[in-house]
Amino acid sequence: MWQDGGTYSTRHFLKKDHSVFEDLSFHVAGLTASFRPFAEHCLAEGGLKGQYLIGMASVYFALLENDDCIVKELVDQLNIPNGTMSGLLDRLEKENIIKRRPCSVDRRARRIKLTGKGRTMEPAMRKAHHRGNLVVESGLKDSEINELKRLLTIVRSQIDEDLQRGNRDPVA
Repeated sequence: MWQDGGTYSTRHFLKKDHSVFEDLSFHVAGLTASFRPFAEHCLAEGGLKGQYLIGMASVYFALLENDDCIVKELVDQLNIPNGTMSGLLDRLEKENIIKRRPCSVDRRARRIKLTGKGRTMEPAMRKAHHRGNLVVESGLKDSEINELKRLLTIVRSQIDEDLQRGNRDPVA
């Protein structure tokens, strides 16, 4: 059952005259495809060139707020799966932006800390983030921005739940 009471089989996209290119999933995919080069452009404008992945900025800003934390804290805060987080941390460590070390309290856990290079990136990262936000929010009223955030949170939650279910039919 969908939030509006409709079911998977009663959605508008099953109508003959409906184009699948009008579906929300195509708009999300298009946004995703556009966002990567846009984010890379913003980073490059800030003097940050390299192979930065989507998601790295989230990890970076989380570490600015809570440096020297354990991986599980980042996973929980950012709602990023362990495998994805591991790949992001590998890449950040390869770029010498973070350093991983064993946790003295829990030997199974790893602590993550920004390096000197990572700390010096803060002004450029904030500039890139600010530029990105200006473009993304341009033309939208504050109320629309808040509504979009709310709706995107719902969409992400639905996707996360579907992945946890193992991609079974959403009706189930």
